[in-house]
Amino acid sequence: MRKFVIVVSAITIFISVPLIISAADQGGSGAKVAVHVGSSGTTSLPAEVDFERAKSVFQKTCSQCHSLKRPLGKTKVRAGWEKTVDKMSKNNKKRSGKGISSMDREEIVNYLTAKNTFEATCSKCHALSRPLGKTKNRAAWERTIKRMSKNHKAKFGKILPDDVQANIVGYLVENAGK
Repeated sequence: MRKFVIVVSAITIFISVPLIISAADQGGSGAKVAVHVGSSGTTSLPAEVDFERAKSVFQKTCSQCHSLKRPLGKTKVRAGWEKTVDKMSKNNKKRSGKGISSMDREEIVNYLTAKNTFEATCSKCHALSRPLGKTKNRAAWERTIKRMSKNHKAKFGKILPDDVQANIVGYLVENAGK
């Protein structure tokens, strides 16, 4: 009976860990984030994203209708953010007669996707407040993420893909950069 309980426990952990990752508190707020990692992934961003512009468009556009805590507290893969931002654009068009431009929608989705990539990846090993509490320039963040990618390989058997590393670096430069 004891072997059965151990096996069932191990199977439950094996199945649940890749599906739900609990992120540590973000920015000292105590808020917890559940990251759902699915087959569609979280990292499909264009090769070059201007994170400064993307964050600015996100803040300016989304704060017109609701608190930024609302989208920042949610976690979705790219397709989920696309659907949500399209819905918000339609709501805005009904309310004010003007939707969110396709370029701005893309910027918002890029920023939120990068945020979720950072959270899903980095929270596997440490609290999100750890990197967000640092201030580094792009070169320093690139070195840090390259080092963390090697740690990821040691822990999980695979190095972080270049696009994931680039998304995390871009997000961190914008949110914890010099």
